[in-house]
Amino acid sequence: GARHMQNCNKKKLLIVTNHSYMLYRFRKELIQRLMEDYEVVISTPFVGHEEDLRNLGVRCIETDVERRSVNPFTDLKLFHTYKTILKKALELNKTSHSYLFWGTEGIGKKLIAKEVAKRILCLEKNMQDCKCKSCIEFDSDNNPDFQLIEATDGKIKIDQIREMQRKIAEKPIISSQKVYLIDDADTMTVEAQNCLLKTLEEPPEYITIILILCYKPKTMLILI
Repeated sequence: GARHMQNCNKKKLLIVTNHSYMLYRFRKELIQRLMEDYEVVISTPFVGHEEDLRNLGVRCIETDVERRSVNPFTDLKLFHTYKTILKKALELNKTSHSYLFWGTEGIGKKLIAKEVAKRILCLEKNMQDCKCKSCIEFDSDNNPDFQLIEATDGKIKIDQIREMQRKIAEKPIISSQKVYLIDDADTMTVEAQNCLLKTLEEPPEYITIILILCYKPKTMLILI
C-alpha cells in the first residue's frame, strides 16, 4: 500500500547489533528518528523486544547465535552470520550509502566494517583473496579511496570531519567508490556531529560512510 510505496522511496539503513533487548531499551528513540529518512533493517539475535522493534515499522533479521558470554565474538557463528548478510548485499550491488554498527566492544564491528569497505572498493567483485590494485592497496593501508577516522584525545573533533568532507568532494582514484569509516562515532563532539549531518543526508553517489558505535546507553548520536 501507501506505506510500502513510501519505503521504496527511502534509502535503506542496515543496523547490525548483538542484543535486541538492549537495542530497544536504549536506542528506541534513535531508531524512530532514523525511520523518518530511512527504511531501517535490523540484524540481531532475538533476545527480547523484537516484536516491539517490528511494531516500530522496522524489518528484523534474526541472527541465530548462542550467547554463551557477554562477548559474543567468542561465538564465530555471529561473526560469519553478519558477514553473510553484508556479503549478499554486496553481491547484489545493493549496498547503502551509510551503515551503523553498534554493540559491546570486542564483537568484531570494526573488523566486519573494514571487510565491507574492502569489498565495496574491490575492482573484481565477488572474488576471494582478490589481488586487484584496490585490494592490495587496502591491505597495505594505502588505498586513497578509504579513510579511517578515529578519536584524538578521546574525541572526534570538528576539524577531522571537515577534513573528511574536503576529501569526500574529491572523486575516487582507484575504485568507482570511496568509503569513510568513523570508529567510536559516539565520541564525536556535538560540533562534529552537526558538521557531518549534511553529508549523511545528501552524500555523493560514490560515497559510503560507516559509523561504529559502542554500547554506551548515556551516549547517543545527536545527528541521527
